[in-house]
Amino acid sequence: MRNSFRFLIPMMKGLAGLLILGGCFAYAMFQGGFVSWFLFYSVLMVGLFIMVSVLFTIRFSPERVIKQKTLYAGEHVEVEVVLRKKVFQPFIYLRIKDLAPSQVGSVSGEEAMFFFSFSKQLSFRYDIHSLKRGIHTLEKMEITTSDFFGWFERVHTIHVPTKMTVFPRYKQLGDISTLQSPQHISGLTAKPSFREEDRSLAGVRNYVPGDRMTSINWKQSARRKELMTKEFETHEGQATILAFDAYASKKSYEEFERVVEQVASITSTFLQSQVECQLAVHFQDWVVEDIQAHSWEKNLTLLATVEANKECAPSIHPMYRQWKNRTVFYICAQLDERVFKTLEGLVLENARVKVCLLEMEPDQVSYADRLRNKGMEPIYMTS
Repeated sequence: MRNSFRFLIPMMKGLAGLLILGGCFAYAMFQGGFVSWFLFYSVLMVGLFIMVSVLFTIRFSPERVIKQKTLYAGEHVEVEVVLRKKVFQPFIYLRIKDLAPSQVGSVSGEEAMFFFSFSKQLSFRYDIHSLKRGIHTLEKMEITTSDFFGWFERVHTIHVPTKMTVFPRYKQLGDISTLQSPQHISGLTAKPSFREEDRSLAGVRNYVPGDRMTSINWKQSARRKELMTKEFETHEGQATILAFDAYASKKSYEEFERVVEQVASITSTFLQSQVECQLAVHFQDWVVEDIQAHSWEKNLTLLATVEANKECAPSIHPMYRQWKNRTVFYICAQLDERVFKTLEGLVLENARVKVCLLEMEPDQVSYADRLRNKGMEPIYMTS
C-alpha cells in the first residue's frame, strides 16, 4: 500500500504543476497586460526547467581516493569522494552519500550537498574512525538530484568498488633469544632454530625495510651505490612454525581481535630477529607463508582475513608430517579438549610443541600441567 502511494506522489505533483500553469495561463488570457503574461511565462520557464532536470539522464563519474596505503585496526582514515560531470547537468541541488558498510568502522560525514554548482568536478571528504581489521569493499554511492522546490527527486545508486585492507595492530615483544624460558609474562619466549651466522652465504639482494643492519653487505652496497643485504642458505625442514588456530567458539569479537594482534606481534618479533620461520593459519585448511621482509605485507594480509572458526584444526593432517622435528609455536584463541587432541597429534608427529597461553585463567593453568605431562611446553603471555 505504501509503495503504491509512493508512486502516486510524483503524478500528483505533476498534476498540481499543470494546474498551476493552466491557472496562470487563464489569468493572463482574461486579465491581459504585461504583468499577467510575465507571470505566465516565468512559471512556464520554471516548469520547463523542472521537467528537463527530471528527464535529463545523470552522467557522473564518481571516484574514491584513499591516500593512506597502509591501514591498521583502531586507526582512522580520510576518504575523499570526487564526482566529475561528463556533460552539463541541469540540477538545482545534488546530494552525494557514500554507502560505507558498518563493519568497516565508525563513519562520519559521509554525505554532502551541493547547490547551483556549475563546476565540472565536485568533491568532499569524510572520516572513518576505529577501523576494523579485515578486507573491506566500499561499493556503492547514492546520488540524489532535485529541482527548485524539491518536488521531484531522482535517486541513483552507482557501484564504485574500492578495496581497503586493514591490518591487525602489532608491537615488538622483545628479544627473540629469550624465547626458551617456560614462563614469561608480558611478552614471549623461544630460541631461533639456528643463528644467522651458522648459515652459509648464498648471495645478495636489494635492501628491504626491516632487514637487520648486520646483514648489509657494505662492499656490494658501495659498488652498486645502493644498499644490498646478504642472503643465507635455507636449511630445509629447520624453520620454526608459528601455527595460529582461529578456533574461538566461546570468544567475543573483542577477545578474538586481541588474539590476532598478539599473533601479529609474535610474527613481527620473529621477523625483526630474522629467524627462519613460517606462519601457518588455519581457515578451513592450513595456509602457510614464509615470514620474510619482502613478504611481510602478505603475512599481515593473511592475518587480516582470518575470522573466528567454530571448529578447531583437525588432530590428524598431512601438514603435520612436514612439521616433524621442528619447533611449533601453537597459538590458539581458545584451549579446550578438542584443541588438546590436535596438540597431541602434533606431538605424535615428533614436533617440538610450545603452546602460547594468552590468558592466565584457572582452566588454562590446569591445561598447562597437562601440556607438560604430554611433553609440550606452555608459554604464558599477556597483552
